[in-house]
Amino acid sequence: TQSPGGMSEEEDQETSSLLPKRCIDFLNKWRYCTSAYYQFHQYYIFGRFKNCNQIKTNFKNCVKWRTFRSEAARRDLVEALKRERCEDMTVDGMDGVEPVAVWEVRTEAPADWNDPVEETLDGSVGHNATRFS
Repeated sequence: TQSPGGMSEEEDQETSSLLPKRCIDFLNKWRYCTSAYYQFHQYYIFGRFKNCNQIKTNFKNCVKWRTFRSEAARRDLVEALKRERCEDMTVDGMDGVEPVAVWEVRTEAPADWNDPVEETLDGSVGHNATRFS
């Protein structure tokens, strides 16, 4: 059987599970996304700020759908949420950008990890440094 929107009951159930109970959730998500804390965290991790426009569009579509029962707004919202779900399954959820490796992962400790620490000529401490006499 078909729902009024032209979808089967199975498709309608799947899309209903994607839709939030309240549109205010999108607004809260957008406010958090545009916060200085979140944006600087994104810049620190990925080297750029995150574009939060889609979240704002989702909020607007949710309001249109809940208020005016706009099927076009519902369809756009469902498609955006499906895309977002797929992006969440990627490495970082930011347009397919892979995070830059800061260090190499080691499988074992370096051979000199427990050698005595020696004082260097400039007074700093380091492994296997030239001994200060």
